[in-house]
Amino acid sequence: MNLNAQYKLLGLKPGASISDIKKAYRKMALKYHPDRNPGIENPEEIFSKINEAYKTLAEFTLSAEVDEQGSYNGFDEDEPTNPGWASGGSTKKDSSQAPPHYKYSLLLSLEECALGCSKVIHFYRTSPLGGKEEVRLEVSVPMGVKEGQKLKLREEGPVLKSGKKGDLFIYIDVLPHPIFERKGRNVYMDMPISLETALVGGKVDILTLSGKAVLTVPPNTHTGKVFRLRKKGFTKLGGEGHGDLLIRVIVDFPERLNAEETTALKVLGRKTPPLVQEYSKKIQETLINRKR
Repeated sequence: MNLNAQYKLLGLKPGASISDIKKAYRKMALKYHPDRNPGIENPEEIFSKINEAYKTLAEFTLSAEVDEQGSYNGFDEDEPTNPGWASGGSTKKDSSQAPPHYKYSLLLSLEECALGCSKVIHFYRTSPLGGKEEVRLEVSVPMGVKEGQKLKLREEGPVLKSGKKGDLFIYIDVLPHPIFERKGRNVYMDMPISLETALVGGKVDILTLSGKAVLTVPPNTHTGKVFRLRKKGFTKLGGEGHGDLLIRVIVDFPERLNAEETTALKVLGRKTPPLVQEYSKKIQETLINRKR
C-alpha cells in the first residue's frame, strides 16, 4: 500500500502532522478494534491494516520532524536519573549550543504499559553528508509507564555536518482500552451482570491486565456496587507497589421477554425490594413534612 492510500485509510490528507496521525489512528482503532466491535466483518484484518498504516505514516513523518528547541532535562524526583523514563514538564537550555533532536511517539496498549514490553522502533536519521539512514532500535519499556512519559536516548538523533549527534526522545502514547480505564495506579472497569446473578449471586469470569480472575457476586447485588481486586492495578514505575482493580457492577436486563418470562417477573414483582420500600418511606416522610 502506498503512502497516499495509507493517508486515505486513516481519513487524512497527505502531509498530515504526527499529532493528526495519532488522533486519526486512535479514532479508527476504537472503531474497528475486534474486542469492541464483534459485529463488524473481518475486524482483525481491518485493524491490522490500520496499525500498519499508522506505523508507516508515523515513521515517515518522524523522519522529517526535527525539534530544535533544546533537549528534555526535567525528571520527577521519584523517577530514575537521566537518561531514563521521566514524566512531567521540561526545562530548556540554549538551543544554539545543542544539536537538534528527534521525537518519536511510541504507541502502547494499556497491558503493555502495565506489564512492560520490548519494542523495536524504526525511523530515518540524517547523516553528516545530508542523506538519511534507516535506524532500528530496541526499546525496553518498564512496568508502570504512563501516557506522556519520555525516554531519552543519547546521541541517537540526527547527525550534523559538524559531527555532533542529537538525542532521540521517545514519548509514550497509550491506546484507549475497550474495558479498562487507568487512574493513577488503580484501574477501573464496568461489569454487566445478569438479573439472575444480581438476585441469587454467582461466580463471574473477569478480565484483568495480566489474565483472568473469578469474582464472587453475593446475592442481592445492586447496580453501582464496587468490588476491589487488590494488587491487580499498576505498579509504580520500576515495579514497586501495586494499585487495585475496581469493578463497578451494572445489572443488565434481557431485551425481549416471552409470556412465561413476563408472568414469572410479575410474580417476583409482588415482593417489594428493600430499596423500593426505603424510597417509598422517604416519599411519605417528605409529603408529611410539607404539610406541617
